[in-house]
Amino acid sequence: MKSLFRCAGSSLAAVLVEFALLTALVSLFHIFYLAGALIAAAAGLILAFLLNRSWAFADGRGRAWRQLGKHILVVAGGVGIGTLLLWVAVHQLSVPYQLGWLASGTVVFFAWTFPMQRLFTFRAAPAAA
Repeated sequence: MKSLFRCAGSSLAAVLVEFALLTALVSLFHIFYLAGALIAAAAGLILAFLLNRSWAFADGRGRAWRQLGKHILVVAGGVGIGTLLLWVAVHQLSVPYQLGWLASGTVVFFAWTFPMQRLFTFRAAPAAA
């Protein structure tokens, strides 16, 4: 449970950075919202990895590059799922992109990101018998 709350905290920090960047890219620089979401996701990816590795899962024993590769796979899957959900929310349901992004990100965190980070990227070593 502790790692769930810490991972959620790491994700929240990354989400705040992503949301601010997404809003700036779309509203100030007039970048297409899906492109802005992908650029913002890349920034959030790095922040989330650093926080998850050092704090949420406290897993400094694994090889950082290997964990980063796994993290990228997990995030890429989440970005793909989230982008599809965002598109559905905006184009099919006429939800404002900010609310669609928040809703799709929440679904992706609980259904994909946390389980995959816990079981794949930062998998705990089996306890010694």
